[in-house]
Amino acid sequence: MASRIKTDTGKKYGMVSGQKPVSLTESQTHVTIQGFIANVESKLTYVNNRKDSIETRYVFPIDDMSAVYKFEAYINGRHIIAECQDKQQATINFEEATSTGKTAFFLSESKYAGDIFVCKLGNLDAGETAVLTMAYVVELSVQPDGDLNFVLPYVLNTRYSSAGDAGDTRYSVKPVKLGFTASVKGHHTIKSVRTNRDDLQLQISDDKHSAEIKLKDIDHQNRDLEFSVSYEKVSKPEAILEVGDRKKDGLLKEDVLMLNFIPDLKNHCGNVKREFIFVMDRSGSMKGERMEKSKAALLLFLKSLPVGCLFNIVSFGSDYSFLFDRSQQYNEESLAAAKHLQNEMMANMGGTNILSPLSAIYSMENYKEYPRQIFLLTDGEVRNTEDVVNLVGQNSHNSRVFTFGVGHGASTSLIKNVAKAGAGRATFIKDEKDNMKAKVRMCSKTCLETVLKQRSEQVIRALEFSMEDNLKENHSHVAFFAYMSNNWNQLSKHKRLVYDVVDLNNGNGYNKANGEFTVPSSGLYVFHVSTGAYDRSYASVELVSQGRIRNIGWADSGDHNDRTFATTVTPLQLNKGDVVYTRTGIGNGGKFIESNSYIRTSFSGVKIN
Repeated sequence: MASRIKTDTGKKYGMVSGQKPVSLTESQTHVTIQGFIANVESKLTYVNNRKDSIETRYVFPIDDMSAVYKFEAYINGRHIIAECQDKQQATINFEEATSTGKTAFFLSESKYAGDIFVCKLGNLDAGETAVLTMAYVVELSVQPDGDLNFVLPYVLNTRYSSAGDAGDTRYSVKPVKLGFTASVKGHHTIKSVRTNRDDLQLQISDDKHSAEIKLKDIDHQNRDLEFSVSYEKVSKPEAILEVGDRKKDGLLKEDVLMLNFIPDLKNHCGNVKREFIFVMDRSGSMKGERMEKSKAALLLFLKSLPVGCLFNIVSFGSDYSFLFDRSQQYNEESLAAAKHLQNEMMANMGGTNILSPLSAIYSMENYKEYPRQIFLLTDGEVRNTEDVVNLVGQNSHNSRVFTFGVGHGASTSLIKNVAKAGAGRATFIKDEKDNMKAKVRMCSKTCLETVLKQRSEQVIRALEFSMEDNLKENHSHVAFFAYMSNNWNQLSKHKRLVYDVVDLNNGNGYNKANGEFTVPSSGLYVFHVSTGAYDRSYASVELVSQGRIRNIGWADSGDHNDRTFATTVTPLQLNKGDVVYTRTGIGNGGKFIESNSYIRTSFSGVKIN
């Protein structure tokens, strides 16, 4: 992460004191991507270069599809650890702590400004250093070509509602040391990893199941760090189960199942009669490249409209204006008028007032035979975001809304929440390297599809069958096989046995660090424990589950100088989360366990039902 910026509203990002940024001296970020989810861990070091102590807070721009699960700060000899609580309970606890004179800190997220997190940190003395650690997970967005897109935000766009444009007042404090690495892991076959940046080094493993990304140049970090991952068979439904930690409290104790699916709704366009209304942001902040990108996207839309549709264009800033008094048939004459307006468009309409033009659109007659599709192209967010989202949601029964975030820093919260409320699609166009044509084409195709509610039952049924088959396949293929790499000759009663070489671990239930098998799904299992001993020695091995001895094996060569071998076969009906392991048995557990090139002492199991 790079240090944050000053926006037109005076809002700054990173560690700040009042309206001034605190110097960032080091930033280290690592990202781990598994399937459709990214885990982001960052460590940031700040220093107070001023002569006096300062009151600080941390402000961070984050995607609205993210969830922060860790935030820690070392500041002025204090170790601050954030804890996730219900909002109401967190407020009560915070007020109780502060009312009794205790130091308390409150990290909160606005419902409709999900890309901003704020945490008050307290005083930082002159010359002192503060170290912050933050971790969050984010669902990766799927692009029109099927790629998964990851973005580490650098800058959020201006937030303002007033008329005019104060100009670009952004500045940044360049960190002394900046590091960024990312790993892509999982069972997906990686087709490609791509980026538009020249300073990211990409490498895919030979087996195509992992990839590494590394930042090789710390200069010019004034834009988002962004790359995309493409998987083979990305549309195949899958279920991923994360077994909870029984030693933890709350949600971390529970098992969590994530379902991933991308329905293929091709060739279901149905009736192409639609009313298309393009809502164009022409406020002052759209000056320059943003306006040109927005105009280019509008031209692509105009050229791809189907014959027989109705369309209109609304320009807005502090006020708004319609191209036509009412939507017109798409023909040569109306297209010529639209192209003329598109060519003459400028960012000269003052502030950003999205609510008024949308209200005007919804107050107009809705043509029953022409379902209304609204396209909102903008770069920012207004202070009445909640009102905008509510208005769109209230009219979603007769109007779908598709949003385009134009330029770096477009508000993810505004763009995604409005599209979600309007049953549409959110799209971002950031720079000239973005595939604008593909994104516009995909959006045009999506809005021509038959209303999804008409096909929902059919799609859900197909997914249910597919998921059921996938889950059955995953659960029925639980099996593991592990053995000891060396002999064990220092035995004692009830010593846990560890089989450190793993040949098979379908279902990831066996842990070679402690020798335990944790049941990933309930069912009937069969376990094999094979134990070797030799030259007048013996070994007693117990199979244990949930504190009970389930079977005992005895390998005994006490009466002769030769090797001996014992195997137990044990069927067990087990529940998810049960733990099975082996240990030495009675007495001192024996004298010697042999495992080498002659005899292999092993532990294995398989789910049979």
